Amino acid sequence: MAFPRRAKLICSLAGVLSLAAPLLAPRPPAVAAAPRATGAGDEEACYFCHKDAVDGFASTPMGLSMRLPAHEPAGTVTTPQATLRIASGRDGTWQTIDSHGLSANYRVAYVIGSGTHASGYIVSFANHLFQSPVAYYRRKSAYGLAPGYETEADPDFTRPIKPGCL
Repeated sequence: MAFPRRAKLICSLAGVLSLAAPLLAPRPPAVAAAPRATGAGDEEACYFCHKDAVDGFASTPMGLSMRLPAHEPAGTVTTPQATLRIASGRDGTWQTIDSHGLSANYRVAYVIGSGTHASGYIVSFANHLFQSPVAYYRRKSAYGLAPGYETEADPDFTRPIKPGCL
């Protein structure tokens, strides 16, 4: 019995040392550097060296292609099996779906699209982001089903937004 315990101990020690090795390795001295971009929306990192470019891009429709919801227009979309409503108030922008006798409310987390042609919506629940089946079409000044939902009689909020999408 002593051998299996010793083997476990040696394996455990080897595992700890292999995990700690990168921490024990010598490191090059720290060098002052410009801030690095860490992801979408990290314009401060670019602003450090490229103020004019960032300011110029921020004023274009593409620079406004993702934003927090503001006071979005109220509206309704009706399909054969569901009614979707959007409304804004002091507590945020909400979308409500009534389908098959049930009703659910979803808070809008983000608005996507420049708004030049259309605006789509992303809702958040259970710490995940999902595409809303509702879009606002500027030329019509009305809501309709978002691209990909146009033929659905019973749209839902189950299309996940994955990190690569943003």
